[in-house]
Amino acid sequence: MHALMVRVLEGRQLNSAGQLFSISDYDVITDLTSAFLLPLVSNDLQHTTFARLKDIFNAQGFLEREVDKEVVSIVVTRITAAIRTTNTMETYCAEMVDVLIAALRHPMVVLERGEVVDSPHCKIATELISSLFLHYSKKSVMTLAIPVALQALSTGHADLVRSTTSYISLAAIYNHRALAHYSLQIISLIVAG
Repeated sequence: MHALMVRVLEGRQLNSAGQLFSISDYDVITDLTSAFLLPLVSNDLQHTTFARLKDIFNAQGFLEREVDKEVVSIVVTRITAAIRTTNTMETYCAEMVDVLIAALRHPMVVLERGEVVDSPHCKIATELISSLFLHYSKKSVMTLAIPVALQALSTGHADLVRSTTSYISLAAIYNHRALAHYSLQIISLIVAG
């Protein structure tokens, strides 16, 4: 993994996070599935960038740690930009779907300063769904993305449901057979509201 990515993810060095956009897209994607050692935990424990992201946003207390939320947001944005630019979604689709599933397991809204706002997990899910469905014409991507997108429809979050519904409608153009398999589930979700 690129030394800067390790500093940002492991050291939570928010001041270095912006520099991730100066790394070449190919360096970012090359490091996505490369394991790196976590010296603070154990010399034998290895993680990929995707696994480390999940560890951070699944950790207890994540919602209270502003730096962690910012780091995850910046790293997810950088990863999705690199994948989009290098046109490697088919290579990393399974890992992105795995991160999306983990994000959807959390509440999509939180109470912040007396207001109900989108949770960081909702923002992660929104970004990943958007990135996945940019490739709506690629059957291999949609085969993995559509079932998880249907999970997003059941979150009850109005904006997430609305955008995901639009993406699924767009995907239907090229993936009508795959969507036909989920037609009863889609109808149930529509009836449920």
